[in-house]
Amino acid sequence: MTPPPSLSRDPGPIRVALLHDSRVVHAGLRHLTGPYSDRVLVLPHTGASVQDAHVVLHGDHRPAQFARTTPASLELVYGFRPRPEVVRAAVQRGATGYACKNWTARQLVSALEQVVGGWHVGGRVAAPSSTSPGPAATPDDVAEAGLSPREVELLRLVAQGLSNQDIAAEMTVSVNSVKSYIRSAYRKIGVTRRTQAVLWTLGHDLDRAPKRVTSR
Repeated sequence: MTPPPSLSRDPGPIRVALLHDSRVVHAGLRHLTGPYSDRVLVLPHTGASVQDAHVVLHGDHRPAQFARTTPASLELVYGFRPRPEVVRAAVQRGATGYACKNWTARQLVSALEQVVGGWHVGGRVAAPSSTSPGPAATPDDVAEAGLSPREVELLRLVAQGLSNQDIAAEMTVSVNSVKSYIRSAYRKIGVTRRTQAVLWTLGHDLDRAPKRVTSR
């Protein structure tokens, strides 16, 4: 099997484009892979970047309706533990596999290298799903930061790229309450910007904490 044209270009970092996801998640991905910039380069958040990408990640806004965007790149579903049926449907439509947002930076970089390297070993692609996710956040991890269940849920939704209005609807609270949770959670985890909160949340696997709490 002949590799896509973009995978035969000059050597260097694997160029990655993220589509169908928010700019906050894109910024978090850039920060997450920053320490590995010699191995992975996340391209600007524009549709044009797809034409220069080795790998295209399709974010949460479009996994069920996956469709290849270019024959010049490998394309993966990128989400929080995507459902098996979604992955199967995407693979049937031309996806190589999937990558998880709850992977650590090292796991994601290794998976991308694995999937790209597969094209140069007999044309076989090793699905990144074979890379096991890191350990889930434990109660001790959350307790150490002093986060409440509501703040954990808030951070999980922030990491998914939801707006304050969408978070308020998901948590069934007011937007002012969401802002209050944000200020409190950010102070406890030592961040000041949304992109930093996304990075912290992904790094601590808090998406696997309980998704719904009833106490406030």
